[in-house]
Amino acid sequence: MNKTCTLKSNKSKCLKGIISVPPDKSISQRALILSAICMGNSKIYNLLESEDVLNTLKSIEKLGLKIEKKKCSMKFMEPVAYLKILKII
Repeated sequence: MNKTCTLKSNKSKCLKGIISVPPDKSISQRALILSAICMGNSKIYNLLESEDVLNTLKSIEKLGLKIEKKKCSMKFMEPVAYLKILKII
């Protein structure tokens, strides 16, 4: 009994806000990736610093994204490598 479900995503307006979640490996990786492909600056606080997450961060930096690292946060600058990242995806 194979049932399929089709999901359709419509273009939305600008998304702005603050989301607070506990540190988690998969959420940390998703936050890094979303920050890398979004237009504009992003800040991530309380990132889980596991080996997998740090490797994801290194990969994003190798794509040319400028990241300011501070004690408790990371700031992703307007992505210079934005189009390069989108071409890879």
